[in-house]
Amino acid sequence: MSGEGGEAGASEPHCSIGAQTYDAGTPKPLDPCRSCQPDRSRTDWSHVPTPGCFQAVSASSYHTCGILNGAAYCWGGGGTGQLGNDSTADSVVPVLVKGMESGVTSIVARGTNSCAVKNGAAYCWGGNAAGQLGSGSAPQALVPALVQGMSSGVTDITLGLQYACAVKDGTAYCWGRDTSGSLGLGPPSTDPPNIPRPVLGLSSNVSAIAAYEIRTYVIAGGAVYGWGDNNAGALGDGTTTNRDHAVALSGLSSGVTAISPGAEHACAIVNGNVYCWGYNGDGRLGDGTTTDHLLPTLIPNFAGVSAIGAGARSTCGVRGGAAYCWGNNSSGAVGLGDMIVVPAPQAIESLASGVTAITVGDSYACAAAFGAGSCWGLNFSGRMGSAVDNSPVPVNIELE
Repeated sequence: MSGEGGEAGASEPHCSIGAQTYDAGTPKPLDPCRSCQPDRSRTDWSHVPTPGCFQAVSASSYHTCGILNGAAYCWGGGGTGQLGNDSTADSVVPVLVKGMESGVTSIVARGTNSCAVKNGAAYCWGGNAAGQLGSGSAPQALVPALVQGMSSGVTDITLGLQYACAVKDGTAYCWGRDTSGSLGLGPPSTDPPNIPRPVLGLSSNVSAIAAYEIRTYVIAGGAVYGWGDNNAGALGDGTTTNRDHAVALSGLSSGVTAISPGAEHACAIVNGNVYCWGYNGDGRLGDGTTTDHLLPTLIPNFAGVSAIGAGARSTCGVRGGAAYCWGNNSSGAVGLGDMIVVPAPQAIESLASGVTAITVGDSYACAAAFGAGSCWGLNFSGRMGSAVDNSPVPVNIELE
């Protein structure tokens, strides 16, 4: 490999990280956002950040957000300030979220809002019609606002329809609009909280939280619990009864490492296998059928999955570093180049390796592969990070 001063000499043949050694220029086994580069202060090569590298991405309806080298960026529709750059203008390229230049470990985009975790503190921005910012009654925030009581200990955050939830010190909290019990606080109140309140029965061991529209799920002690709207059996408890408090999902009592809800369905990773449940009229559950399932159902022949993303009408996953998608494809959101319904996981040709993160929004999806971001499907307001109209195959997110 050539560095700034030419090719590596005999004294600089590789990059050593702990007990592992990588050839100079090998970027990926250790960290997709770090690569071997010459370090002028040393006699060997060191793993340094790769500029413009995506570590996470979150798709929504009108906008998208991601983490690039520890900084938060958003793009697409900005009408309520959800891009976080002190503006309400749309942007077809990622813009830096004000005050989020480093230390960002989690980010989510949903509807008219975005939220992130920075150095253990929770921040939200965008609209605040139902108190979903968690910082009081201000009408909106064009830049990140600290969520009340969430200045430390926060490890995960999510957004639903005008509400938000977070994990702080192992406890789940929710705030904002309470529809069909989506906050998990018991019977919905006519005066829902505009600051965080602890979810009933989830005061410890919560490691992850995820919401979509008016349903919420957590992983606690390796098991999945859910609450809120249960249309089409989307909660996965074997019924279609709405729940205003956390209930355990049958068959998901241990080994769960990821959970992702979509519209009227959800999927989880259990010991590398994927289970999905809920509405399946368009094949979004990935089991090869179009039959709804009230209980978690295994996707056959799809083991070794490391990431999962469910969206409005389709689902995607990462297996062996490759991206797979399935479900409704009327807008090209499955990324295969056509618009045919796909009832089981199919590999995306241009994302056959190096994929570390994947997300599905409303009729589009995005991924990070070898640190580069790409999106596909229906593009409006610039939410795919590109000036293209629409694309049934991945196109690169444009960085200024």
